[in-house]
Amino acid sequence: MSIFEIVLANQLWARRRQGEKLDPLAQDVPTAGAIAARLAAVLAVFALSIVTLDMAGHRDGQQAFAVGQVAASRQ
Repeated sequence: MSIFEIVLANQLWARRRQGEKLDPLAQDVPTAGAIAARLAAVLAVFALSIVTLDMAGHRDGQQAFAVGQVAASRQ
């Protein structure tokens, strides 16, 4: 058996010995504050990625404009 299987078997054995249910729905539901905090974190990461991509797009546009000016001045 691999280490993962041994650890999983030990966890299952310990839970059965304690008499806890293995039902995942028996766990507590997250509170509204926890859901709001997760949503805020996801929105912050999304906004940061948009800003980063926008800045990268502006930088590429500026480089293309500069290359165009150099090519035009050589003619």
